[in-house]
Amino acid sequence: MATGTVGRCPIERVGTIYGPTTGQIGFLAKNGPKMFVTVILAPETICNIQTLTTFSTLKGRLPGWLKGQTMDAFHRKILREDQEIISARNDNLQTFGGPKYTLGPLDFIKTSMVKRMAGEKLAATENRFARWL
Repeated sequence: MATGTVGRCPIERVGTIYGPTTGQIGFLAKNGPKMFVTVILAPETICNIQTLTTFSTLKGRLPGWLKGQTMDAFHRKILREDQEIISARNDNLQTFGGPKYTLGPLDFIKTSMVKRMAGEKLAATENRFARWL
C-alpha cells in the first residue's frame, strides 16, 4: 500500500495480485474509491501473452465516451512505449529463441505459469510459505 497526492487530494494505492495471471490497483481517496485498474495476463502460446486491461472509474458528470477519449489520450504515449518494448522482445525471441527460464528457490509461480501456458487447468490452491534471506 502506498500513498500520494493528486492535486490537494491524498490518494492511497492498494494493489492486489490474484496469481499468476490477474492484478488490480485501486486508487482510494478519503471519500471512497476513485479508480481501479485491472490487468489480466492470458497466455496464448509459449511465447505470447495477451494483456487485457480495464479502467474502472466512478460515474461522474462527464459522459463515458468523453472519459474514454480522455483516458485514451493520456495513455497513448504509454501504449506506444509498450508496443516498442514488445516489438523489441519479439525481435529478441526471433534472434535468440524462446525463453529459457530456470527455477530458483524464490520462484513460486513459474510452475503454475508454465502449466497455464501449456493449456492445463489449475486447481484452486493456497500455498503458505516462509523464507529467510
